Amino acid sequence: MATKPSEPPPLLTKEKINELAKSVDPNLKLDEDVQEFLQKYAGELVDELTTMSAKVAQARKSKSLDVQDVRFYLEHNWNMYIPGFGSDPIRQKRKIVETEAHKNRQAIIKKHLKKM
Repeated sequence: MATKPSEPPPLLTKEKINELAKSVDPNLKLDEDVQEFLQKYAGELVDELTTMSAKVAQARKSKSLDVQDVRFYLEHNWNMYIPGFGSDPIRQKRKIVETEAHKNRQAIIKKHLKKM
């Protein structure tokens, strides 16, 4: 009789999920179904993040997965920016371009504030 391959342990234990929930609200009690859903979803999220970040690395012709690949995927697909999670040379060099209309509005505001 063939044995069924064992499933890997969940990424988050139910105890850890409850601990995280209590850190948000000490009175929060999660239903058993919610705990199971969060366990499953955390694993799926990590799988997706790893797979898609690897594709980002492949697109830049790298043989290794770097923090910048994960950061890029999180920012562009989940709109998540995590401070300190890799350096972003584009974000650091980005300069705000002021339009002439904006400069005029700023001048009017400054003039008005001087009168006060």
